[in-house]
Amino acid sequence: MNGYKFFLFGCLFTSLTWSLSLYMYWKLNTKPDNYSNVKLFRKENTYEYVKKQKSKYFKNHVDKNDLSDLGIIKTDDDLVIRDKGYKDHGFNALVSLRLGNYRETLPDTRHKLCSTIKYDQNLPAASIIICFYNEHPQALFRTIQSVIRRTPRKLLHEVILINDFSDSENLHKIVDQYIHDELLQGIVHLKKTDKREGLIRARLFGANLATGQVLIFLDSHVEVNIDWIQPLLTRVRDNRTQIIAPIIDIIQPDTFDYKSSPLVRGGFNWGLNFKWDSLPKGTLVTDKDFVKPIKTPTIAGGLFAVDRDYFNEIGQYDSGMNIWGGENLELSFRVWMCGGSLYIEPCSRVGHVFRQHRPYSAPDHEDTMARNSLRLANVWMDNYKVSYLCLHGCNLSNFYGGQTLFYADILYT
Repeated sequence: MNGYKFFLFGCLFTSLTWSLSLYMYWKLNTKPDNYSNVKLFRKENTYEYVKKQKSKYFKNHVDKNDLSDLGIIKTDDDLVIRDKGYKDHGFNALVSLRLGNYRETLPDTRHKLCSTIKYDQNLPAASIIICFYNEHPQALFRTIQSVIRRTPRKLLHEVILINDFSDSENLHKIVDQYIHDELLQGIVHLKKTDKREGLIRARLFGANLATGQVLIFLDSHVEVNIDWIQPLLTRVRDNRTQIIAPIIDIIQPDTFDYKSSPLVRGGFNWGLNFKWDSLPKGTLVTDKDFVKPIKTPTIAGGLFAVDRDYFNEIGQYDSGMNIWGGENLELSFRVWMCGGSLYIEPCSRVGHVFRQHRPYSAPDHEDTMARNSLRLANVWMDNYKVSYLCLHGCNLSNFYGGQTLFYADILYT
């Protein structure tokens, strides 16, 4: 009889243990869609929540150098922050928050010869232009701090932040307060557009405010690496008609691990989609080849340096393009056809968070990539535009909500 009781007790204990284990597994792996809107869209801003919890959390000995620790979910709030981050920003916001406003060390991903190059001290100063829309605060703060701390002060004329009419609650106030708390008012200038302009016109807004000799455009979720700016400024100083881009290293969206990118150049296909192409065979033979600027047909567009006067002379960006997409190829075509050239500088490294998805769209849900590409083809490709139009012609009506538009409507609207 006693044996029978022990058997039943053992079965009950085992069932409870398995039930608890399954419940914990479910909590750790539940997708964002399984949460109610009330839970996911908490009234309290996640930045403000973490600010309150920061001192308490870091007493629990989280090691920022061990990024695997930063993703550990300890509470329901952690789970909400992580999942809301993926939805709103395309990356793990929990890791971003715990990583803080500045990462002290990044791996030096340059070739060994880059560290031996001695740059002239007589270089032009740069205006850094960073546009953001509903950006995660910590990602933006790391961008700002990495620029300020890893750029020689005499080469940094100013940092211009353009808030492209973000509708994220209190974001502008949070960024403005951060600038004041860190005493950055003398170098960082925060401006806001009067309406949603999109990346292209927001950058033009910033460029027209800038007063530095060189303009450097950066995305709002990057971290610049050691001696990143000197190679860019040297190339622009030596030839004002060159646009120079850094090597864009990879910051993983899930873990924020910083990884080196290979030496490649920009290209495109007949769909006017940007792509990375391998360098021609025999380009990289000796060590010196790995530190030579790479001539490139196109640039990625998110990060580059250009002489401010030259940028104005060639007409800047095409302000008729909407929100996002195609502006990098348009600028690349414009530079080549106006007598300039494009290069990628291997000794300049900037890490970029490659988000899992683009977390925003045009206000009217227009396919701006298609619209901008069609505009690009008509303006710059002459008879070669037929190769693009034939590829997409049967679907043109779908780009504009079922309405068939003449090419002139695209060019001049």
